[in-house]
Amino acid sequence: MGLATVAIGRYVSLGSLVGALGFLVGAIAFYALGLGVTGFHVTLVAIFVVFLTSQHLDNLQRLFAGTERRLAPWPELIGSRGSSDQGGD
Repeated sequence: MGLATVAIGRYVSLGSLVGALGFLVGAIAFYALGLGVTGFHVTLVAIFVVFLTSQHLDNLQRLFAGTERRLAPWPELIGSRGSSDQGGD
C-alpha cells in the first residue's frame, strides 16, 4: 500500500505512513485470526506507528497545507539518465 501511495501521489512521507498503518492493520488481522501474532506483537507495531507518525508531523502539516514536496515524475527520473548516452563523433 505504501509503494502504491508513493507511485500514485509521489509523496514519500505519505507512503511511509500508509505503509505503517497497513502493517498495523495486518498485524491486528493476523492476531484476530490466530495466525501466530500475539498481543505483544500488535503492541510493538502500534508503538512503531505512533513513533513514525510523530516523526512525520512536519510532513503532515505540509501535506495539509499543500506545500509538501513530491518526487519528480517517473519519466523525468528515467529520462535524465539516458540523455548522456547520445555520444557524438
